[in-house]
This record gives sequence, structure tokens and C-alpha cells, in this order.
Amino acid sequence: MTTALKKITDSLKTLPRAQRLEVADTLYSSAIEDSTEEVEQAWSEEVKRRLDEYRAGKAVVHTEEQVHARIQKVLHETRRRVARRNR
Repeated sequence: MTTALKKITDSLKTLPRAQRLEVADTLYSSAIEDSTEEVEQAWSEEVKRRLDEYRAGKAVVHTEEQVHARIQKVLHETRRRVARRNR
């Protein structure tokens, strides 16, 4: 790691968690944009694998309602934890 990069990362580590996550998301998104074709190929392979598992009866299937309920639960728990940390 170069000195400049170390200074940047050390500085970023001092940011509040929410801001570090925002930076991480921005960097991740830009890295993905750089490899769109590679990502699309990987997703195509993953979709085929999952479809094959589903057709073979090996996949665990959840209803839309179950998925949304789980998402809401995770979001609620995350918001609660963040709110406690920000007090």
C-alpha cells in the first residue's frame, strides 16, 4: 500500500460508520461498473445454477411474503442498532 493510499484509508477509518458504509458502497459500485461484462457473465452462470437446482428440487424456495418479511426484520434490527450507536 502506498503512503498516499494509507493516509486515505486511515482518514476514512475515522468517519462515522454510516459514512464509511457510503464510501464503501460508492467504491464497490465503481468497481462493479468497471467489470460489467464480467459481472453479467457471473450472474448468468449463477442464474443457470439456481434454476438447475430449482428444477432438480434441491433449492429452498421462499414466498414473496416471506422474503419481504425477512427484509423488513433485518432493516428494523439494523436501524435499531444504528440508532443505539448514534445516541
